[in-house]
Parts: sequence; structure tokens; C-alpha cells
Amino acid sequence: MNKIINYIKNNYNFYILIGLTLAFHFVSKEAFFIGVVILSIFYLFLDMIINKHIPLKKKYILIIPLILYLILGLIIGFMHNDYTKHNIIRDIFYHTNTLAVIILVLTMFSDKIKKEQVFWSILIVGTFMGVHTLLKVKEYKDQGLDIHYWDLRNISNAGYLVNFIAVTSFIFIKKYKYITIPLSLFNLYVSIIAFSRSGIILLACLFMFITAYYILFSKHKLYFAIGIFILCGILIALYLNTSYIKDTIGRFMNTFDELNFNKDFTDSLNVNYSWRGYEVYMILEQFKADDLLTRLFGHGFGSFIVSEYGLWYEGELVTEIPLFHNGYFGALFKGGIIGVILYITFIIMLYIFSFKYIKNKKDLFLNLALITYIVLATYVVMGLFHSEVWFPLVFLLIYLIKYHMDCRDKEVLE
Repeated sequence: MNKIINYIKNNYNFYILIGLTLAFHFVSKEAFFIGVVILSIFYLFLDMIINKHIPLKKKYILIIPLILYLILGLIIGFMHNDYTKHNIIRDIFYHTNTLAVIILVLTMFSDKIKKEQVFWSILIVGTFMGVHTLLKVKEYKDQGLDIHYWDLRNISNAGYLVNFIAVTSFIFIKKYKYITIPLSLFNLYVSIIAFSRSGIILLACLFMFITAYYILFSKHKLYFAIGIFILCGILIALYLNTSYIKDTIGRFMNTFDELNFNKDFTDSLNVNYSWRGYEVYMILEQFKADDLLTRLFGHGFGSFIVSEYGLWYEGELVTEIPLFHNGYFGALFKGGIIGVILYITFIIMLYIFSFKYIKNKKDLFLNLALITYIVLATYVVMGLFHSEVWFPLVFLLIYLIKYHMDCRDKEVLE
């Protein structure tokens, strides 16, 4: 019993991470946010009592661009009297999603969550989401209903991105391969049936960067390169003979057309087929019509664009579009030119902090994979502030802070 108590005592942050993740998916985003705030305040006061100060080290520089963006959006939003409090609060929650997670990670730095713990949390959460998805699929089939991949995405909530990361868990968890490999394969199965272009981008980034690491730094570079060559041959053979992979490639090709904002959007067919491109088109048209001050600072939180066409949402035609699939242009509308600069600065600083503080090559390549995914996904989905992106951010920021603290400890010892 003492061993169990000591284990829980030494690893309680690991369970907090899992608990918050499941709360985020199964309870509400608001519950997750409130939990993060409570934990942040607790840890900050704890640090203030123990160390007699709230630390403001170099690692906090990382979150400054996001904090400034948040302040900018709030100030400009509150300056517009025609924006309702509901819309402003919605944007606060939406745009604070990433920031709240970063604060959570920053306040847990002294405990240095281990890599195995992080991947166990990913694997456990992904498995929970996978089982939940399959039970819902069974429920649909028992009712004699056909289920589309879009329904699967909604059933699995945002968990399918966690499932894609969980596929690689067995690589990073050193022990218990007889458990981690089957669970990783299970998450791969869930990822395949709950199709997501964003998820495939994430897995592709993980695969490419981890492959690059093994080819460059592993002891058996030649054998690994030959294995990858054979695997690519198998995938090409599957592509030529499997309709699923052909459909997958086809959907990606269609994505480029969907993102194209240089179309005649007076034609409603183009609007329906290329809604992501239409959103960017509307933002750019609004940007051209704005005065210089608005171009610089944006429209702020609570702002929206009125569409001539609108979207059907829960049985109603919604013409006010407050959230945009493209994160870069969304930042342009909400925060103006300055907002986009802050937005991109955050991404650049993620790369800089990775190279500066992560000395382990394998972990460095892993972080680069996740950051690169964020860069790509920001253009395709809702951007950095999308709820699906927060878990990869937790993951990579834990390592940025962990390695920063390790380097600092070594400097002190030296």
C-alpha cells in the first residue's frame, strides 16, 4: 500500500494531465479551463511560499507573443460597443485555449514530467477516446444507421488527433511493449476509421521526423533506410490496389482546391465547394475596406464577418461567421497585421526554444514534428487556437520547459 501511495504522490501531475484531458473531451471546455486556472493559481502560490517569489525566467519569454495577442484582441474587442459580451467571452475562451494549457505546463515545471508519463497519458486518453468512438459506431449500427466519417469525427470529439499521436507511443515508452504495441495499433485502427486530414498531417510529420532521426543518428542507419524503402514500396502498392488510400489521396488533392481563395465567389457553387477559401476571401475583402488603424490592430475579439450565403448550423442558417478555419487569416482579422506578427512570432519561438534547450536529438526531432504540424494545420483547420491543437502543445511545451530546467541545473552544478 505504501508503494502505491508513494507512486501516486510522486506522479500526481501525470494523473492531473489525464484527468484534465478527459474532462476537456467528455465534460466541457469551460470545465477544463476552470481546472487549469485553479491549478495554475495553486502552483503559483505554492512556488511563492516555497521560493518566496513567482519565477519569471527565460522560458516565460515563449508565451509573451500569445499574451500580447490576447490583450490586443480584448482591448480592441471591448472598444467596439456593438460587439456583445457573449461573443467577446466566446473568443476569450477560444483564444485562451492554447494559452491556458501553456500556463498549466509552466506551473508544473518543477516536477519535470517524464517523457514516458506524457506518452502514457497520450496512449491512455487515445484509447479511452477510441473505445468511446467504437461504442458509438456500434450504437449507430444497432439502430440500422449508416455512419459517415464526419459523424465519427464528431463522436470522437477532438480525440482523433490524440489517437494519431498515440500510434507512436510504443517508440517512446521503454517498457511494457506487450501492452504499448497493441494499444498503439488500436489507436492506429481508430485513426483509420475516424478519418481526418489534419490527423494524417500530424502522423505524417511524426513519421517523417522520427524516420529522419533514425536514418541520421541510429546505429543501424543502412538497415533502417532499407526498411523505410520497403515500407514505401508497400504503401505505393497499396495505393495502386486499395480504394481507401486512393480516396485519402483524393481528399488531400481536393483540400488544395478548397483552400483556393482566388475564385469567383459570386457563384454559390464555388462558395459551397471552397468554404475555407471563401472565408479567406471575405477576410481579405474586409481588410481592403478597413482603415489603416484597423488594418494594424484588427477588429478584436467578438468580431465577425457577415456572409451573403452563410452556413447551416443546428437547423438554422447562420450568416455571421465569427471563427475561421485558417488561423493565419483569422489572426489578421481579429488582431490585424500586429496580431499576425505576434501569431507567427510564437511559432518561430517554438522552433528557437526547441533547438536551444532540447539536447537529446530524438526528442528534438519529435518536437520539430509537432511544431511543423501546427504550422501546417494552422492553414488548414482552425489554427493554433483550435481546441484540437492543445494536446500537442502540452506535449512539446513540457519538453521545452523540462530541458530548459535540466540545462539550468547543469549550469548551476558546473
